[in-house]
Amino acid sequence: MITPEEIYLKNISRPEIYRYLGFRGTSPDDNTRKLVKRALDEISRLSRPGYVYMSYPLTTEDDLISFNGISIPSKDLLKTLKGCSDILLLAATLGSDLDAAIRKYQYSDTAYALILHATGAAAIESYLDSICQSLEKSVFKESTFRPRFSPGYGDLDISWNQNIINLTNATKHIGLFTTDTHLLSPAISVTAYIGLKTPEVK
Repeated sequence: MITPEEIYLKNISRPEIYRYLGFRGTSPDDNTRKLVKRALDEISRLSRPGYVYMSYPLTTEDDLISFNGISIPSKDLLKTLKGCSDILLLAATLGSDLDAAIRKYQYSDTAYALILHATGAAAIESYLDSICQSLEKSVFKESTFRPRFSPGYGDLDISWNQNIINLTNATKHIGLFTTDTHLLSPAISVTAYIGLKTPEVK
């Protein structure tokens, strides 16, 4: 089976990159297109992708999501998990080398730093898509994946990043940790909760 690491670079969405850069309803100029191509080449060279995951049986009551002795108060996450029997915790990163390059360009070429960061954001989303597709086909064959929901979205506090990192042991396995303000480091990384919905047996 082809791994997520082998296919995510091919599936990075250029329209998504341009959307991150603020091109909504307008086409990017030739110089922006050239810089995005440069950024894609640099990401291909610098990325060190890695991911970890854990899954747990899930219960919901009132506005609380509970698993593994932990309860999360989030109405928005609860909506995403409706009808799910299990929850998947996923953490993924493109590594620290890409982060270092973005920081370097922030001092020497701020315009390109923004483009490299936007391209990295599209790349990590492509990587997550590839991971979820792979897990659905190989590990969780009986389940349907609900949309990803990350800390910091809706009413789910960003501090829940740490919960995912702790339970997946992401710091040890892929070098992912949180800052004092609960942001992820390396920055081109994502944590997410995903509902696993199993068809009812008739």
